[in-house]
Amino acid sequence: MKRLTPAFWLSILVVSVAIIWLFFPKTNLEPLIVFLAAMTGIAPLIRTELLPWYEHKRLRKRGFSFLTGQSKLNAVEFTYDDLFRGGAVKLNLVKQSFTNYPKVVRAYFEQSDITFQADFHNGSRTRLEHCFSLGYETGEEYKAPLKSNRYFIAQADIDSDGVEEVILGILDNSSGLIDVELQVYKYFPPHFEKDIARQKNWELIGTLKAPGISETSLIEIKQGFIKISRNHRDFYHKWVFVDGKATDVGEY
Repeated sequence: MKRLTPAFWLSILVVSVAIIWLFFPKTNLEPLIVFLAAMTGIAPLIRTELLPWYEHKRLRKRGFSFLTGQSKLNAVEFTYDDLFRGGAVKLNLVKQSFTNYPKVVRAYFEQSDITFQADFHNGSRTRLEHCFSLGYETGEEYKAPLKSNRYFIAQADIDSDGVEEVILGILDNSSGLIDVELQVYKYFPPHFEKDIARQKNWELIGTLKAPGISETSLIEIKQGFIKISRNHRDFYHKWVFVDGKATDVGEY
């Protein structure tokens, strides 16, 4: 059910005070009506302008270079060199409403490519079978990630069902422009704890591609959608998630 906004109730209050003034004209209610009318106009501005600006400022303080959205966004950005030198990068996941949700998603090198893995509270592990289509140097007998690649792991409730998904992303700037690819994974908890690491508990609900981004790309991740500005004439890539499916609603 849709909730009634504060602006609606303020409007009702303005109308009610005006009606009272109509029946009791000797009572000077004009200042109160003007004040309430002003508050009616301010409330939408707070919701659509001030709060998003404040959220953005808080998120900037966390040091993200290309991720944006709500200030509570749980994510980690990293580069090829971070994995090559440090061995592994991990994101501690926020607990969900059920006990068998994974605790950590980590990235590390395995042979010649990057592996993403989910770890559970009982020590079980599951590889996320990602397969990015960009960000590789290829030859006749080899395929290796580009050293200029940037990556991220994020956790957000993309489909607005109350349970947060895991998003893997890569940014490839080898062509001079930035090409972005995202993969959104949904975890379905099994009934028995012994089954929590099964591969079939994970579903890839969206593979999203945003090619040809000029300058530094900002990937906006919020409940219900992902948006990436093209930094060119207000064009953007955007996907909304309805009934577990991604729908492209971008303006190119």
